[in-house]
Amino acid sequence: MTLGGGTPDDIQAQRDKIPDVVRKETTVLTDSLRKELKQLINEVLDERELQVKLNGPYDFPEYDGNMDISINTSGQDVITFS
Repeated sequence: MTLGGGTPDDIQAQRDKIPDVVRKETTVLTDSLRKELKQLINEVLDERELQVKLNGPYDFPEYDGNMDISINTSGQDVITFS
């Protein structure tokens, strides 16, 4: 089945005439901004690493078993975890 009465060979010939796309690279970040962002990211990561050493990891908070958590869902319904 062809469109417009042409043959598949005609369609392929038309596709072959289309030039290849020439990609133009554009850089959003300048070298100085890239350097500054890298320095800032490293400072934040260093500070986070220091906090982990001082306070322990973020993923495993200390739990002593004495904390009560209450959730008020709606009206009189209260869920309490002990």
